[in-house]
Amino acid sequence: MISLFFSLMLTTGIAHATLHELQSAPSATGGLATLDVAGKRALLRSLAIEANQPANFRPDQLITLEQALTDDDMETKRLAFASVSKLAMVGSVAKKSPNSVVLAADPAKRPAILRIALQGLSDSDPYVRIASLNILVAVGPLQMSDELRAALITRYSIEPEPSVRRQIVARLGDHTNGGLDVQELLVAALDDASAEVRQQAAIATATFRPAAALSRLVERLESDKELDNDATRHSFVVAVSAFGRDAIRYLPLLRQLRIKEGSEIVRHELDRAIKILDDFER
Repeated sequence: MISLFFSLMLTTGIAHATLHELQSAPSATGGLATLDVAGKRALLRSLAIEANQPANFRPDQLITLEQALTDDDMETKRLAFASVSKLAMVGSVAKKSPNSVVLAADPAKRPAILRIALQGLSDSDPYVRIASLNILVAVGPLQMSDELRAALITRYSIEPEPSVRRQIVARLGDHTNGGLDVQELLVAALDDASAEVRQQAAIATATFRPAAALSRLVERLESDKELDNDATRHSFVVAVSAFGRDAIRYLPLLRQLRIKEGSEIVRHELDRAIKILDDFER
C-alpha cells in the first residue's frame, strides 16, 4: 500500500493551492531550473492533479518529476513523490487488471518512473524512501528483478529508519522467490533492533522456511529478550509451526512456553502450533 502520508500530500498539498495558482502554474516543458520556490510548488501541485489521469501524463512531465526528486525544497520534492505515487498506484491496478481503461502502466513511461524511484531509495527523507520502495514494487514486474532485490538488500544494511527496514523486509518477502540472499537477510532481520522489523521477518520466514531461521526463532522465543510485544511473539510462534516436521524437536519447549505465557493471543497460537506438530509426530 502506498504510504498514507503521500495520499495526504496528494490531497492536502493541492488543497493549499488556489485556483489561480493552478491555472497559472508554469509549464512542465520549461523545467524547474528557472523557477523560484513558489513557482516550483505551483507546478508540482498542477502535476499532482494531472497525475489523476496518467494516460495523459507526458514524458516532459515525468522529466520534471525526476528533477523535483532532488530539489532542495522539501515540499517540492514531496509533491513530486505524491504524483509518482499516484501514477504507481493506478499502474499497479492496471497491471492486475489488463482490461483497465487506465494506462498508468504504459511501458513507455515505466522506465522513467522506475528511475525516479531508484534514486529515491537513497533520499535523506524516510517518507521518500518508503514511497520509492512502494513505487518500485507497484510499477515493476510482479516478480522483483535481480537489480531491485540487490538494491533493497544493500539498503537494508544501511537503513536507519525502522519503518523503512520493515517495508524492505515485507517487500522482499512478498515479491521474491526467497533466494539465498533474501533468506540470509530474513534470518538477520530476526535480530533487528525494531520489534516491528523482527515481526515482519518472522512472517516472511514462515513462507520461505530458511533452515537457519528455525533455531534462531526458538532461541528468541526462549530467551524472551526484546520480544516485548504480543504481536511479535505471536508471529514467531506462527513461523516455528510453519517448519512442520523439522520443528517437532521443539515441542517440549513450546509446551513449557505455553505454561508461562501471559498473553492469551500468544497462548492460543502456541496451542495451535503444538497441535500441528503433535499431528506430525503421530
